[in-house]
Amino acid sequence: GRHGVPGDISSLAEDRSGNLWIGTDAGLVRYDGLEFTTFTADDDLPSDAVRELLVDRHGAVWASTSGAGVVRYDGAGFTSFTSSDGLSHNNAGFMAETRDGVLWFATAGGGITRYDGRDFSSLTTADGLPSNSVGAVVQDTLGRLWCTTWGSGISRYDGVQVKTFTTDDGLVHNATQRLVVDDQNNLWIGTTNGLSRFDGVGFTSFSTAEGLVHSLIQTFEVDRRGHLWIGTEGGISRYDGVTFQSLLNRDRLGAPSITALLEDRNGEMWIAVRGRGLIRYRPSR
Repeated sequence: GRHGVPGDISSLAEDRSGNLWIGTDAGLVRYDGLEFTTFTADDDLPSDAVRELLVDRHGAVWASTSGAGVVRYDGAGFTSFTSSDGLSHNNAGFMAETRDGVLWFATAGGGITRYDGRDFSSLTTADGLPSNSVGAVVQDTLGRLWCTTWGSGISRYDGVQVKTFTTDDGLVHNATQRLVVDDQNNLWIGTTNGLSRFDGVGFTSFSTAEGLVHSLIQTFEVDRRGHLWIGTEGGISRYDGVTFQSLLNRDRLGAPSITALLEDRNGEMWIAVRGRGLIRYRPSR
């Protein structure tokens, strides 16, 4: 059932205590396994429009918002960070924590903001990014930061310079949306028209011809077996390294649009479906 989740779900995360956090366009929701608690602007959340979630190495939960910057929840209350604190733009989206404990916030208009716990700095077109409208951001196992920029492919930042890859380099499509690194250190790139895998040397691309359930990629999750779950506008594809298996791709309401995926500590997959709330899926062992 839908239980106590308001609005459409944009993101999912699990904190150290095993609470499920749900980002929605109507607030931030915490599920402790028994009940749902919703935080809104009435509870000091700076905006009800929550975009993405991140649990940092200290166990704090970060939420990015549309128009109100980012917010940190430390278990007691919320602390907001906006452009007046040094964030490059208040339209914040994906977040990543690199192995040195630095937080990176992608923004729509201000490039990427770097926060080391004290000071804010920015990575923008002035530093070589193809656009200041940044989507996903993720770190690979070599410590490099990757990001998507709308219509401009993907970019890699090694701490010194930015290198951008596009369809000219073999990327399936330049309208990139999502990134994830699997346990083989492959970088997977989800676009509005297909999927690419970068192995450090070149790109391999996949479309519906290779068995992908739908070409518009919306979210990723790598499960404990190393399988890649791909949430699309028309169901889920699970990739085991050889073949794509389709899940939730047909039902009486039409193929569901998957907006977020999370494998919890029990190995159960939480699946957010646009307009239909949350599904908990227990994979067969």
